[in-house]
Order: sequence, then structure tokens, then C-alpha cells
Amino acid sequence: MAWNGLTLTTSGRRALSKAQVDGGLKIHSIVIGDGNPPANFNAIERLVNQRFEITELAIEVTDTGCVITGDFPKLNYDYYFRELGVTAETAEGVKLYAYDNCGADAEFIVNTSTIESTSKRIRIELVFSNVANVTVSNPSTLYVSYEDLDSKVETLKTNVYADFEAAMNDLRAVVNDSNKIRNLTIRATNFTTQGPYTQRINITDIKHTDRPEIYFMLPDGVTNKARVKALKSAMDCIDRIDTYDGYIVVSCFIKRPAEDVLILMKGV
Repeated sequence: MAWNGLTLTTSGRRALSKAQVDGGLKIHSIVIGDGNPPANFNAIERLVNQRFEITELAIEVTDTGCVITGDFPKLNYDYYFRELGVTAETAEGVKLYAYDNCGADAEFIVNTSTIESTSKRIRIELVFSNVANVTVSNPSTLYVSYEDLDSKVETLKTNVYADFEAAMNDLRAVVNDSNKIRNLTIRATNFTTQGPYTQRINITDIKHTDRPEIYFMLPDGVTNKARVKALKSAMDCIDRIDTYDGYIVVSCFIKRPAEDVLILMKGV
């Protein structure tokens, strides 16, 4: 008979139902025994033959419940690791929450030999839902085994690399956007006829959060002084350019331009 997975006892079911209503579940201990399998795992209220109790527990809350971890104590006797239980604190006292028994497949734990001894750490995953707060009665910070540390380091590396790659992708996108340049012509005839004078220019991929750099430009080949002066006067009429999702609005608060204005937008 092998370990089949913890069975929620009748007392455990009541404790879980109350925790789902009240919002809190407190795990008290992990209990270990060597008794033979009972006829009904659901109805059992205590281990058949309990050998010891682990009360110092580490807990990790997960999306599907929690994982509790405890170390087997060093004892002055050997025993079979056959029974496993989890207890929880309730209004009626400490109750057996879940139980399992591996029967004939029990592991013999050696403590008394000077040649051989068994060190053991147990991790139990409890699955439940709709419990807002899960704690242990006597929280403990356990030392981290090499395997656990290596696993955590690899997870950390993965997260760091993923975060770094995401940040680099964001940076590349910002750099690419900052290098975008487009020329736009603000037509003098497209302004509204009454002040403030405004004009909407559609730009498909611009967003209201964009803050492009704006530069006024003289058209190629314009060198005549009078023409240059007229274009600069038109540029001076523009007081504001606002970005929206899919378009910009050019505003002239005092005077509308008499000439078309060429602008360079960088960063969108």
C-alpha cells in the first residue's frame, strides 16, 4: 500500500468549511505515526499510533492552497514512517485535518545507530480554495537544503532573465520610437474660421500619451528673404500642439497663419 494522497477527515471538512466562511485557517502541526491503516480514513480523529508531532512549520501560500514544511526530529528510538497527518486549530480544539497511511510500504527511520541515521524533511501540499488567510500556529524559518536553494536560484535566474529581457524589449521600443521621424504640413486653409483657431490632423499610430519633439522647417529651396519672413511669421502663430489617440490638434490662440507650416515630428 503506497501513499495515496492526504484524505480530508470529517473534522477537517468542518474546519475547512468554517475557514471558507470566516476567512482563516490555522495549521497546527504535522503528525507522524506507525499504526496500521484504519478502515475509514475520513472518520479517523487521531493517528492509530502517533510517534511524534512536528509543530515548527514553514508555510508557503500558493494559488491553489499552501505548502507546509517540517523537519523530522532526532529521536532516541527507531520507527516505521507509516502514518501521516495534518492537524488544524478549531474552536473545539486541535483536530486531525487530513490523513494518509502507506501500510506495508512504510519507511524504517533509523535514529539509534551510530553508523546509520536518517534525516528527513517533509513537504505537504494542501489544496483548497476560498480561504483568505492561511497560517501556522508556530511558524519556523527552516534552513534551506542545497536542492531547495538550487531550485530557488534557478527560479530567480529565470525571473531575472525574463524581467531583464522584458525591460530590454521596452527600451528597444522606446529607442525605436525616439528615432521615428515624420514630416507634416499644417495647411493654413484647414484652420477653423473663428478663434481659437484649431486644426485636426489624423495620425493613425499616435497616442494621447505620446510627447513628440516638434521642429519647424523651411521647405527645401526657399531662400528669398521675404518668403522666409512670411513662413516664420506663420510658424509664430502656432501656440500649441496636443496629441490624442489617432490624431493631433494644432491651436492658434491669437492669429491664424497665412501660410502653410511644415513641421518635423520626432518620437512617434
